[in-house]
This record gives sequence, C-alpha cells and structure tokens, in this order.
Amino acid sequence: TAEQLEQSKLGIIKLIEVAEMPELETVLHLVLASSDTHHSVATAADMELKSRQSAVDWNNAVVISKLYKVYLGDIPLKSKEGSSLKPEFKREPVSTRVK
Repeated sequence: TAEQLEQSKLGIIKLIEVAEMPELETVLHLVLASSDTHHSVATAADMELKSRQSAVDWNNAVVISKLYKVYLGDIPLKSKEGSSLKPEFKREPVSTRVK
C-alpha cells in the first residue's frame, strides 16, 4: 500500500542518517527523496541533505556525473551501448518535479 511504501522510504532515510555512510554514496538518494510526493519523505530527506550539505563536495565529478545521469537518463541514442542495454536497466530522464 501507499502507507507501507512511505514508511519504507522513511526507513531508508533513517538508515542513511544513522549508518554514517559516505556522502558520495548517499547524496543522490537524498536529492531524489527530497522531491518525493509524500511530504514526510521529502521533508526528512531535505533535512538530512541540509545537515550533510557542508560535507558534500558538489564539484566532485562523481557526484555531478550521478546527478546528470539521473537528470538526463542513460538511454544512449544511436550507439552500440543503447542496443546492448537490457530494457530494465535503461532509465528515462527524471520528471519535472525533480528537475
């Protein structure tokens, strides 16, 4: 149900808070969760993102690459990689809400 999904998302955010995972591993998840349609999930992710903001190197090439990959999607047009990717691994560009 929707409530279970919301609670699962909140649980993942709480895990990120207490597990002290590296910022490089968690920043993308927090950015995406901060645009969730559930207010409680978006607020929790936004608060955790704000608390980690000073520790995140926003100019790091890995962080930027991950953010662009989600923003633009990873379906290459007219390339050999596009034909070899299985459909379940192809990602469409993010929705307007995240942009």
